[in-house]
Amino acid sequence: MSRLANTLAATAAAGVLAAGGTLYYLGSETAQETEESDDVTAVSLELPRVNLPAVSVPAVASPDVVSFDVASPAVRETEVFRADVASLSVASLSVASSEVEKAEVVTPEVVITRFVSALKLEELKIPEPPDPERIPLVIELQRTLQALFRDKRNLAYDKTVGIDSAAWKKWIEIYRKNEPYTLEYKALPSGLRIICEVKCPQNAEQIETLDKNLEAYREAGYNAVLLTFDLTEQLSKLLDVVAFVRSKDMRVVFAYTGPERLEWSVFQDPDKLASFLRSLGAVSDAFLLGWRRTSLHLLIPDPQWINFLVKNARGFNRDLPVIGEAYLGQTAESNESERAVTYNIPENVSAVLCFGIGYKGVAIGRALDLVFPKTKGLPRIGLAIGERPYFDTRNNTKKSVSENNAIKAQIERRFLAAGCIGTMTIRGDGSDGIYDKTLTENLCLPYKEEEKL
Repeated sequence: MSRLANTLAATAAAGVLAAGGTLYYLGSETAQETEESDDVTAVSLELPRVNLPAVSVPAVASPDVVSFDVASPAVRETEVFRADVASLSVASLSVASSEVEKAEVVTPEVVITRFVSALKLEELKIPEPPDPERIPLVIELQRTLQALFRDKRNLAYDKTVGIDSAAWKKWIEIYRKNEPYTLEYKALPSGLRIICEVKCPQNAEQIETLDKNLEAYREAGYNAVLLTFDLTEQLSKLLDVVAFVRSKDMRVVFAYTGPERLEWSVFQDPDKLASFLRSLGAVSDAFLLGWRRTSLHLLIPDPQWINFLVKNARGFNRDLPVIGEAYLGQTAESNESERAVTYNIPENVSAVLCFGIGYKGVAIGRALDLVFPKTKGLPRIGLAIGERPYFDTRNNTKKSVSENNAIKAQIERRFLAAGCIGTMTIRGDGSDGIYDKTLTENLCLPYKEEEKL
């Protein structure tokens, strides 16, 4: 579907999800409301806004220019003879030999020399001018990238792009070959209640915290987790995490991701990425095509990108289910005031994660079909976020963890009532430490207070 068609699809749902329009909301509900009280009334409410993380583009500032006055050196005199300026000489000054053996003449040149020495300016190196022979290579690289890659915003922010990057050379070759991959349909088990997310623990304390959280969420009825990686981890440790989660009688959905920062490069060494995908795919229960840095709100995927991920995720496990995305919100191809509907749904995908409507009060049954018409007839997983985006940080509702968890459980029930085969729930408020480093979705870390599920 083209960008215009996607935008029109969102506009067509304006009666359901458009700022300033009518949104079907559930009336007078509380955190403890049961699924039998899902009557809806039409009220006017602004569409929940999906906020993108602020991105600062590093800039090279010019060094500050320090201004200073060179004053005549102060002279402590013991005796100065009155004389005309013309006749004034060193001999006219009498300095006690006990104070100084040799007078130092401090001139402006001496002051400047000392100032330069203090700043160690002699250690600064002026960069050499660009090699004229490299400039055509840089120009050709940019032309190639612009022709091959759809997401131009990603190219602008990715600091690893360059003619000396071995990883980018490999990705260009992958994109040029454009080898097709036919995804064979594999069913995703219904009834998954996924909590996200688990990252690779860094020490014994984080392992202990993960153990405690997994036990708590399992007792609360969750039977699966989302495991994420960004290639900074040791593969062997990630495989240990998968085994640990499965020992809790919980299933594992995994995703290649990264922090929600545009300057974080997803186009890392494809050989290393392929190794992680194949190894994790061999022991996991499903693969999610995008999450955080690799999801639709921060990356518009190309067919070559999707084929590479899926082909390698199924490299050692041909029966691995694959979950696509349906997203409502801002993307690289929409402006700040535009809420477009974007899809990442390969043919024969096992299920689709519906992202952007999992908030308190949304009439999910209507929203699923009107906002995401392309998902009709496909197995769907509802993403439950909470009362509103960033409800514990940027848009703090002042509710406790237990109150917010009750709201999420209510949203899960509505997704299931609307026909979804499963749900995925964000452990925190979705910010993952952007606004408060102590509030993260990572189950290896504590969350502001004892979680009561």
